[in-house]
Amino acid sequence: MHKAEPTAIRDRRIRFGLVGCGRIAQKHIEAIQQHSDRAELAAICDSDPQALKAAQDKADAPGYSSMQDLIEQAEVDAVCLCTPSGLRSDQAVAAAGAGLHVITEKPMATRWADAKRMVRACDEAERYLFVVKQNRRNATLQLLKRAVSSRSASAASTWSISKSSGRAPRLTMPAPASAAPGSSTAVR
Repeated sequence: MHKAEPTAIRDRRIRFGLVGCGRIAQKHIEAIQQHSDRAELAAICDSDPQALKAAQDKADAPGYSSMQDLIEQAEVDAVCLCTPSGLRSDQAVAAAGAGLHVITEKPMATRWADAKRMVRACDEAERYLFVVKQNRRNATLQLLKRAVSSRSASAASTWSISKSSGRAPRLTMPAPASAAPGSSTAVR
């Protein structure tokens, strides 16, 4: 059975609700502000009044003390779940049930069953579920990916990755068996 895709929003900015105002939430606020021609932070939620006030001051968006209040009262298209990982599965299910798309920080859940429940809820509601994976373009991880993909790295058993401030990451792995004893290979 093929389900219909959610209708694209093209005639206005996408309205986001931010749930959880801790450290990572600041990155979401900044990203939404950077794309203010297409996106707006329409609501913020946190159970900690001080964290909520600080985020409101930065984002100039109405605040709610509970996600349920945000869902019921704010006009949002999607929620960004920036809460502790053990809370996200129930929050994603509630958001999807209210017809909202879900953007969640990683890990999306702490248990496999909860992750499947999140996916099922979004599928049944025909809403998108997106798990933030900002590190997929991380220079260190890209270096490791290239090394794993290369033939010379296939026999490596112990690797060392180091990064100095302002410098490219460096991956050190044992040299091939044909190299001099004690030598290593470095990749930047």
